[in-house]
Amino acid sequence: MLFRSNYYDYDNPGLKQALNRLDHLITANLRYQFRPTTAGILGYQYGISDYTSNLKSTTTVGTNTYVFNPQSKDQDSHFIYGGVDHSFTSQLIGSVRVGAQITEWDLYNAGGNKGGGSRSSTSPYADASLSYAYAEKSNIRIGVKHQRTATDLFT
Repeated sequence: MLFRSNYYDYDNPGLKQALNRLDHLITANLRYQFRPTTAGILGYQYGISDYTSNLKSTTTVGTNTYVFNPQSKDQDSHFIYGGVDHSFTSQLIGSVRVGAQITEWDLYNAGGNKGGGSRSSTSPYADASLSYAYAEKSNIRIGVKHQRTATDLFT
């Protein structure tokens, strides 16, 4: 079990209003060692994105005025995936995870502008990386990840 938390606090007023947030991610993986160098992974992650800005912005288009509420992007995500970890050498390790992400929003807490209730969406999830240990307790990791993020949502 692993817990990770990130705090984003921007100085720029435009970024602050749209992107200040707390992200939390809890990870639980089951591992099965197929070979000495290869392990299968079955995993679950629970993620929370909590937007912290209280700044609301308004935009007028024609005769309509729209209010953007940063809390409308608050979301909970469930990641379900399978994958493989493989040691190519003692220093080079590859990792692949593929599955689905189920994202939920509480529309009532987002200001109730959609009549309350909740909304959810399912999208593909993929994470692939290579990690190279170049010295004791030091490594470099490069990879690619596909997932829905809270900044993808505007209501």
